[in-house]
Amino acid sequence: MGYSIEYNRMAFYKNDNGDNSYYLFVQEGDSNYWDSEGILVKNWFFIAKGYQYRIMQKICQRAGFCEGGLLQKARSFNGGVWIKPETYIALHREEIKNAKPLESILNFFRIDCTIKLLKEEYESKYQAILTGHEKYVKSELLDAIKQHDNWYQYNDGEFNVYKKYIKTPDDFDYFASLPESEHYYVGFKVFEN
Repeated sequence: MGYSIEYNRMAFYKNDNGDNSYYLFVQEGDSNYWDSEGILVKNWFFIAKGYQYRIMQKICQRAGFCEGGLLQKARSFNGGVWIKPETYIALHREEIKNAKPLESILNFFRIDCTIKLLKEEYESKYQAILTGHEKYVKSELLDAIKQHDNWYQYNDGEFNVYKKYIKTPDDFDYFASLPESEHYYVGFKVFEN
């Protein structure tokens, strides 16, 4: 059985009326997923957005995987080493302490946004479980699609999928703030510049 290796982490912040919102990214890969040159594949992922307590909740949740060795710290480009949850949390606290301004995010990353919406013909299939929250999320995501142009759209089974290249830090903040649910959600593909 493989494990995840965290190679790097990066945090950004934006001042919201005197309080900072943070945006956490990690570079991670699987211990058993190699490229054609024999190097472990690693990718950047957007983990969470929120005030510091919200980011720390996510970090503590991830730290639990360190205890059993399912999440390890990179030792080199081809392997991981066990890390104590406390050490993992300390690494992330340091990253948050040294967070970069959100305005600089596109200097480090190219980000693609994906919005998936359950197709209307499948909504009746799930009508019993589509709560008021689900309907609210759908309306918010549809508004986001209408307010921003240049979407690439395709169908993926039960979903309509919309993809867009993020051009400004404000766009990223906007899409990272959108609500999600089981049938309607927002995701990001993150590429290092």
